[in-house]
Amino acid sequence: MLEAGNMLLCNISTHSNSILEWIKTLGTPIVTLIIGIFTINITVKNLRRTMLDNLDSKSGWRKTLFEIAGKDKITLDDIFKIRVCLRFDTKKEPKNIFDKKTNEIIKFCEQMQKKYDDAYCKNSILKKSDREKARIYSRYLLANHWEVLQLTDKEYKKYCQIRGDSLVKINKPKEQVWFDKEKELEEKTEDLISKS
Repeated sequence: MLEAGNMLLCNISTHSNSILEWIKTLGTPIVTLIIGIFTINITVKNLRRTMLDNLDSKSGWRKTLFEIAGKDKITLDDIFKIRVCLRFDTKKEPKNIFDKKTNEIIKFCEQMQKKYDDAYCKNSILKKSDREKARIYSRYLLANHWEVLQLTDKEYKKYCQIRGDSLVKINKPKEQVWFDKEKELEEKTEDLISKS
């Protein structure tokens, strides 16, 4: 009986050791694979964010707005720079705060062009209230861009839902979104060219 107990303990011990060996043998590559996938995922997200940051840096978009926001003597030339930092044209039916605000900024820039282009030369300094509006709008664009840039893809989708974007628009493939924007941009360009 004692021998049977020893034999049973040896078999259990041997069986346990072989299970542990299998876990060690299979576990190491599996854990390495999981860590690798996690690392690649984080690297791709950081690279995407860095590329967007580099694009902003190379275009000087943020730098231009930053300089205008801190400038005392704002001219029509600065208004043109603010206008370039915005989308091509106003949205016909803005549904969220940012679209409404950017429509407002585009209209402000157009008003400033009409007001100062005829009466003054481009290098004339704007009136105090107009300068302050230009600075405020520049700060708004910088602040909004900074906050949205901090969101992950998942947080950005949630943000789009909260602000009222349709789920169809949120879940539409990026290629389709760009194609739709490209068609709209072409139509607006042709319309503006024909009016000029």
